[in-house]
Formats: sequence, C-alpha cells, structure tokens
Amino acid sequence: MLSFIFIKGGALGLNGVRGIVLAALLGPHGYGLFGTLVIVQQMLSYVALGVREGIAIKLARSGSSVEDMRAICSSALAWGAFSVLPCAAVVAVVQRLSGIAASQLAWVVAIAALSILNEVLINISRHQHKLRKVAVIELAYNAVALAIVVACGSLMTVSLALISTLAGAALSVALYAATLGLRPLGAPSWRLAGELIRIGLLPALFSAVLLLMTSFFVLASNWLGSPETIGLVVFANNISTLILFAMNTVSWGLASRSMTRLYQGRAVADAPARAHVSDVFFRFGAIVIALLALVAQPALDWFMPQYAGAGVYVLHICMFQIYALLLFNEINFAQVNSLLRPVIGGYAVMAGALAAVCVLLRDDLLAVMRAAILIYFTLALVVTLYMRSHAFAGGPLAQRILALSFPAAAALAHAAAGAAGVVGVSVLYLIPLVVANGDAMKLVLGASQDSRRLRR
Repeated sequence: MLSFIFIKGGALGLNGVRGIVLAALLGPHGYGLFGTLVIVQQMLSYVALGVREGIAIKLARSGSSVEDMRAICSSALAWGAFSVLPCAAVVAVVQRLSGIAASQLAWVVAIAALSILNEVLINISRHQHKLRKVAVIELAYNAVALAIVVACGSLMTVSLALISTLAGAALSVALYAATLGLRPLGAPSWRLAGELIRIGLLPALFSAVLLLMTSFFVLASNWLGSPETIGLVVFANNISTLILFAMNTVSWGLASRSMTRLYQGRAVADAPARAHVSDVFFRFGAIVIALLALVAQPALDWFMPQYAGAGVYVLHICMFQIYALLLFNEINFAQVNSLLRPVIGGYAVMAGALAAVCVLLRDDLLAVMRAAILIYFTLALVVTLYMRSHAFAGGPLAQRILALSFPAAAALAHAAAGAAGVVGVSVLYLIPLVVANGDAMKLVLGASQDSRRLRR
C-alpha cells in the first residue's frame, strides 16, 4: 500500500503542478472554462450506464475464474467502446444550449470515451490487486499531460489544455491494454454487458450524484459568480484535491477490500463494538485536512496573487468534500448490499436543498458554501442511521455523530472566529478521538511500519 501511495502521490503531484501551470497560463477566466469542461467530461462518462461500476461489484462478489474474468472484461470493454456514440449525442445537445465552441466539446467527447475504457481497465487491475501498476500508469498519464502543457507555454489555450488530457488518457488506455494479462479476451457478450449495467446502474447513478456534490461549488459559481470568480473556485477546487489526495488515495485502494469485508453482513458477524481502523483514519484525516486548508490560504495569496481570495474557498470545499470520505464504510456497505436506492434518494433531496440555497443566498457564495456543509451534515446523519438500521456495525453511535459534525463545526467556527476558531475546534475534536480509539490511532500514526494491517 505504501509504495502505491507514494507513486500515486507523485502522479497527483504532477497533476497538481499541471493545474497550477494551467491556472497561471490561462488566467482565471480561461481556467474557469477549462475546469467547467472537465466537469462536463466527467459527467459524460456516466453514459456507460454503470458498466464501470458493475464490473468492480461483479468481480468482488463472484471471485471469478480466469475464463469468467475474460468474458466479463471483454463485455465491459466492448460496451465502453460503444459509449462514444451517446457521448457525442449528449455533447451535441450541450453545444446547442451552451454556445461553447464545438471544437472544444469534440475534445471533451474523445476524452470521455477514453476515460470510460480507462476506468474499466483500472477496475480490472484493482480487482487483481495490481495497485502499483495502476499508480505507475497514472504517473505516466500525468507526466505526458504536463509535458505538453510545458511545451506549449505561453501559446496555451483551453483547447490545447484539453488535448494534453486526451494524450494522457490515450497513453493510459494503451498501457493497460498492453499489460492486461487476460488475453485472449474472446467475444463480448451483450447479455453479460446487460448484467453489468443492471448491477452497476445504481452505483453509477450514486457516483454521478457524488460527482455533482464534489463539483457543486464550481457549478454554483458558474451561476452566481463572474468569470473571474469561477476561475478562483476552480483553482480552489484543484488545491482541495491536492490537500485531500492522501485520504482519497487510501479510500480508493481500500474500496475493493472494504466491499468484500462488508458484503452480506460479514462485518456484522465479526465486527467489534468499536470503529474500524479505516474509519478512525478518515476521522483523524478530516482534522488534518482542516488545518492544511488553513495553511493554504496565506500561501496561495502570496504564491499566486492573480488568484488572491481563492484560499478562503479551499477550507469550505475541503469540509464539504470530506463527508464522502467520512461515510466511506457506510457507502461501501450500501453499494455491496444493494441498499443504494434510498441513499440516492437522500442525495436527490440534498441536491434540491442546495439549489434552493443558491436561490436564497445568491449574493453570498461563502454563505452558500457554509449552508451546503450543514445540509451535507444532515444527510450524513440520515445515511448513518439508515445503515445501522440494516445491521451495519460502525462503533458507538455517539462517536459517529461527533465525527460527522466536525466539518460543519469547522465551517461555523471559521465564520465566527476565522482561522483561530478552526484550530480550536480541531483540538476539541482530536482529544475524544484519541481517547476513545487509542489503539486504532497508534495504527494510523504507525502505518508506515505496518501498512498491511491498515488494509484489513
């Protein structure tokens, strides 16, 4: 796991450098448009109708033989290749409604089509526990994209930025195809592709909802702010991704093992009456993330003066996005045990509440952000209580509620007392976490010596 984290950290570092260079070259206006197009591309990938998610769940459930894996993989890849057609159809509608240049959207279609294939291939490798290979290929992806950006220099445009992403995606798919290890794959089965869609459609819908939540502030700024404000929020979103990288990397690496552990209530039979070590890791990480976000604010104002003011958005974006990680075990329990439908309904209600907040507080983007964090806290409580009603074991409920309240408390403390308030709240939350989970905290802090135990 540690080698995977280090290599993936290098890949994320390259991607972060690329984002910062693009921000400097394109300026807030151009960078805001680029960030919005990236979100469009990410949403387009869901026209695969859940095949990406379905292959991960089917492989986790079945423990398939090599022959079964070949059939599953060939069917998923065939459907992924077919998805370029609905991608193009959706983008044609977007172009008519938005007026975005057709040439830019054409690159978006190509990136989306390759991204679908890329995600299918990643899930195959993850099932095979080839995390190091995944990290190395991602490193190559980001290295190529960064090299193109640097080579273009002052000639950089939004279209060239998209082309750099396309080149990285094409290289990634080619490397996975060359190292798949399941050849010959055989003829695809459309019946099997349909089964993957049936299994993966709800998780894909949920993933799309999570993407909307992750991108909410960028989308809100497109509606509420000027082009320059959009650029500031997109830049803050990019910095937040860098700050959250370690936690996102660990959650990604642990997802397959977590679903296996939680499938059909296996965790219920074996779980102790305390939080799982992964849960403690994410709780501790949330506190660290809040403090890092505070440090980022003056650093950004000094290092990137043209993006002065973006730093204040970083803390709120991190506290909003951290809820997806704090709910890591509950969400995996829901996915693998077919409990996602009401969770998606809850997120749909949340989306409606967020839209209402944007209307009511349209003149104050920071107020929208704080209200959004409080709404997410409410949903997190509902999800936690619902999973426990279905025999999910996640440690004492009072500790769970306390952990989920931290991002909301940090946002409110910042509104009341600035950085000092966030530091004070962080200390107050850290003390009971350490007292109640001493053994797990020792494991989290000593993971570099015993990383294998963290994966259990």
